[in-house]
Amino acid sequence: KFDDWTEMYHKLLKYREQHGDCNVPATYVEDHKLGRWVSMQRHYYKQMINGKPSSMTSSRVSQLKKINFSWTSLKRDDWKTMYEELCDYYAKFGDCLVSQNSPDYPKLGNWVCKQRQEKKRGTMQQDRIDALNAIDFAWSVAGIGHWNEMYKELVLFVQRHGHANVPSQYPSNPKLSRWVSQQRYFYKRLSDGKSSPMVPNRIEDLEKLGLAWCVSKSSQKYSDK
Repeated sequence: KFDDWTEMYHKLLKYREQHGDCNVPATYVEDHKLGRWVSMQRHYYKQMINGKPSSMTSSRVSQLKKINFSWTSLKRDDWKTMYEELCDYYAKFGDCLVSQNSPDYPKLGNWVCKQRQEKKRGTMQQDRIDALNAIDFAWSVAGIGHWNEMYKELVLFVQRHGHANVPSQYPSNPKLSRWVSQQRYFYKRLSDGKSSPMVPNRIEDLEKLGLAWCVSKSSQKYSDK
């Protein structure tokens, strides 16, 4: 039989599998005992490094470090901090597709995975959903890579027609037509200083293909030359 510490450690492992981290709130409704236990591990660790008598041992520290246990409790604005980090990632890479196993962004990768899980469970606040939608957050793995797929279709259009200005009425590929119109809309929002999923590297990629951000109605008529 496991001792009490090991039993709680295994509970923490299960929590980590479900939530992507070890940051059990002190007031964790589903398991009050686990929340208190996590808080006490931080307290005992602080006693240990300050040279005071403590039930924390080097073996326990090692086991907790293996699962990326945080020795300081999260601040109440931690969600906002992680969201800002995701915004920086989005500005740099043009998407929010942080791998959970990312060596460069391990904490962010786990956090992104946790957001998908919370949304799926229906426990996410609407303002957080709106904030993530504003940066083109992919809620399911199935939605990943959509922008890149559409961009490839636009490349094929350019190769065929010699320009990137897909008509607003384009029977051959109405999905591509809507997507191009959407990119112009996002670009305009960005230009107006409003929230937008359009980012510099996407602007650069689209301009490389010669996409015009403003088009006249006459040039939007269908042409399949």
